[in-house]
Amino acid sequence: MRNFLLFAGALMLAGTSILQASSAESYPFPSTVGIEDAIAMKSAVKQTSSTDNGKDKDGVIVAPQGKTVTYNRTGYKHFLFGGIIANHDFYDDILGDIVWGDDGRVYIKNFISGYPTGSYIEGTYADGVITVEFPQLIKVERNSGTKYTYYADRVVLKMIEDSEEPNEATFVPDEQRTVKFTVNSDGSIEMEKSEGQWMVGLTQEDGLWKGYGDYDCTYTVNSQELVTAPENLETEAYLFVSDGSSHFVNIGFDNNDVYFKGLFAKFPDIWIKGTLGEDNKITIENGQYIGIAEAFGYPTYFMNGTYLSNNNGSSRYALSSENAVLTYDPAAKRITTADNCVLLANCSLDEIAYVEVWRNPMIHIQPESYDLTPMNVWFTYWSPWNELDQWCGIQFRLPALTVDSYQLDPDKIYWRMHINDDIFLFDCDEYPQFTDLTEWVPYNSDGLEIKNGGTSLHNVVLFKEDTQTITIQSVYVADDEQKYYSDKMTYNVKTGETHAGINDIAISAEDVESVVYYDLRGLKTTPVSSGIYIKQIHFKDGRVSTCKIVKK
Repeated sequence: MRNFLLFAGALMLAGTSILQASSAESYPFPSTVGIEDAIAMKSAVKQTSSTDNGKDKDGVIVAPQGKTVTYNRTGYKHFLFGGIIANHDFYDDILGDIVWGDDGRVYIKNFISGYPTGSYIEGTYADGVITVEFPQLIKVERNSGTKYTYYADRVVLKMIEDSEEPNEATFVPDEQRTVKFTVNSDGSIEMEKSEGQWMVGLTQEDGLWKGYGDYDCTYTVNSQELVTAPENLETEAYLFVSDGSSHFVNIGFDNNDVYFKGLFAKFPDIWIKGTLGEDNKITIENGQYIGIAEAFGYPTYFMNGTYLSNNNGSSRYALSSENAVLTYDPAAKRITTADNCVLLANCSLDEIAYVEVWRNPMIHIQPESYDLTPMNVWFTYWSPWNELDQWCGIQFRLPALTVDSYQLDPDKIYWRMHINDDIFLFDCDEYPQFTDLTEWVPYNSDGLEIKNGGTSLHNVVLFKEDTQTITIQSVYVADDEQKYYSDKMTYNVKTGETHAGINDIAISAEDVESVVYYDLRGLKTTPVSSGIYIKQIHFKDGRVSTCKIVKK
């Protein structure tokens, strides 16, 4: 698994290699560009705008000031499917934002549609024309101390000489670094035509084309409107809970109209409107436009749906033709959904294409004081022992919630594990995210072997071959240092059954006498970066825990 993760990370950073194309045979195949073919960029980069409007610490424009207008966008794009396979395609189904500044500057968001960065390219508007000078910095990444910079630049098609493939080509930075967009009388915007001979592409500072780019784009003003709430609407903060995750939603009532702000976590500032009936049922109409799915550029809608559980524990979702109906309890200030209901932020009105989905959510007011006992964990996936790579793995949900579904501070939550009824101590030799033997793991641990990633879903790699049962217990440490423990939940890896409780074994990291390592000949050794050795943990009560460590 570690080798795969390292390989995937390296793949993302590598330049594009000789690639297969899916476009028409008459169109040249996009491939790679050697650095020696690139025009020097460092001097050209200095020509970009020196204004600080909306720039982050790296100089990437992420929040320009001005009037934001959303456009329907059509055009052609080059992109890498799965980050590897070259594609060239026409699109007419995505949205894009343009910010019009008061100073005559114009900012186009996510211009390279196949590689959205959340940043903008900057141009100037005069006499019905937007002029953009390239290259422009659009993304900065840092990995293991190395800084990677990515630019939007005008790149020109270049045939590859002496190629083994017929009609093979690439893109290199163009001598011409200006692109113009015409603003028509109806408000639409047209990029000057190139028919694919040049485009605005993604490059690195050395001029290496990364396989992405757009050309012949047209923007027309999007006619879909977002819901707006009454100007003086009074709202309360409700906690939205589903599948162990939670976020706050602002809800306001205006006679029989009900307004939800931030129902979907990815759209925190968007309103959704419902209608309250005499039976305290809130009906939310399907198909309400809620904005752009930034990762794809697609329009996104509120949709009601249903789910069915598969035999393997996963779920299958389907859109419903009926509007969503929620039940409101005004006395308890609680809103619930029907059984098997899902609420989706969906990129289609007629098929499943969601960017966010919530199963049977519950929405309620969080009181000022409440029982701080954390909710029990539940197990979601088990990966059996892998003889080749010498590891197994467990996945579980540990909500940052109380037993009554109120929110807890994840920085105050810890969890520990029993394996085969014995307390398991995470050793820094196997789990380098720790500096010593660790019994209680912080909620937000995020390494290769123990990964959380800021959600309720936790993944743990184990290097213990004879694992039969796994038990997880969490604890919440309050401000006054009082500790609140969840139940111990045990998973049987053979039967897939889960039950509560195991024998309480009072062994912790403080009970360790020593840790000794042996090689396969039985001789004492020290931990190594690669190879196989035996680790023995000697406890003060005379117990010894032995396991085999495999490092690749």
